Amino acid sequence: MKKRVLIIGGGTIAVHYAEGLKKSPLLQPIALCDIHEDCPARSVFPDLTFFKDYKEGIEQGQFDAAVLALPPKMHVDVATYCMQKGLDVYVEKPLADTKESVQRAYDVARGLGRQLTTMFHWQYADEVLFLKEYLKEKKVESVSVYIRDDYACSPRGVIRADRRGLGGAWLDSGINALSYVNEILPLDGAKLLGKEEYATDGQDLYFTRRKFAVNGANLEIVVDWSTPSRQKQSTIVADGEEIFVDHTLQQVKVGEKLIFEKKVADRLTTHYFNAFVSPDLTEKGDEKTSELLHEILFCNQ
Repeated sequence: MKKRVLIIGGGTIAVHYAEGLKKSPLLQPIALCDIHEDCPARSVFPDLTFFKDYKEGIEQGQFDAAVLALPPKMHVDVATYCMQKGLDVYVEKPLADTKESVQRAYDVARGLGRQLTTMFHWQYADEVLFLKEYLKEKKVESVSVYIRDDYACSPRGVIRADRRGLGGAWLDSGINALSYVNEILPLDGAKLLGKEEYATDGQDLYFTRRKFAVNGANLEIVVDWSTPSRQKQSTIVADGEEIFVDHTLQQVKVGEKLIFEKKVADRLTTHYFNAFVSPDLTEKGDEKTSELLHEILFCNQ
């Protein structure tokens, strides 16, 4: 029997949930909640019951689970309320904006016996699923990830108003990179070697470069929100072979040879489709992996 789902947060990200949730073997979207009646997700979930207040929605409806797509600083309080009302919770990454909040959320989940799952969508990208299989028997020596987004709107890196709630370049995009890399280079034992960061007035982080040592391999993650591009790329060295990944185009090349390509109109929708139809996410989640990734995310902060 499918879990009856309340979607809390009807912004841009929730729009990408539609195809996956509608095809999920375990989850059945029933209602949508957002403070704005004209939120973007209503266009892709036109038949769902709508609420402006999630607490009112939970009291009026009969739900088994909630899917949260909110600013990270809101996740734990809303998730806690849902779990206390008997719902399992699926939360958009990151689970929270501090290490302490992540721990608090899992303490509540364990105490109540509820499933709390962080949705790391990049793990479910088509090119990542290909790389996970392709590199299975190879020794990964280094990974460099470059994430470029146009979320800063001035040379000083002032974050666009519609992106301020994401919490900055590392909190929002760093967790994406970590979750993807963990699929091809397990991050147990990762140690931060150094970082370079730029922020407006010490608050809005718009650029970060972090280097890690991971069990003999090197990892570098660069997030730059001050470029006009939205390109995501990686270079991987494994068994002496250099592999170039264009995540934006969902292509993988070795030298000039194209070894994988998946042409899709909307890569994010593909990520969430793969995630919501996967029993690894919907039935189990992975608390251990989530705690590891958040520990690395918040290390040396």
